Amino acid sequence: MLLTDLYDPKGFEKGINVLRYAKFEPFVLHITDPQDRTPQLRGDVRVYDCETGDEREVTVTNRVLERYAKGYDEYIKAVQRFCTKKQVAYYEASVDVPFDELILRVFRRGGFLR
Repeated sequence: MLLTDLYDPKGFEKGINVLRYAKFEPFVLHITDPQDRTPQLRGDVRVYDCETGDEREVTVTNRVLERYAKGYDEYIKAVQRFCTKKQVAYYEASVDVPFDELILRVFRRGGFLR
């Protein structure tokens, strides 16, 4: 089971493929946060990427937020398409769902529980 946010500047595919090529059957538990899709930002802000150390100053407008949400949705769909195409089990897990409820959902979806 791979628990991940799937954020990698070089792409998420390679990591999953390494597991597949090593004859594992990965189950991707994609940890997401609704605030990632709709950040509460407005005006001039400095955005810092804690994984790469990159910083960028941007002006956040409603139009920018709309385009960002669309890009985020497209990214989620691309992850789902990749996993479906490669026959990798995938489940999007929101941080808003309590852990015990999440595990039950995952087990039920995977056919482990009825």
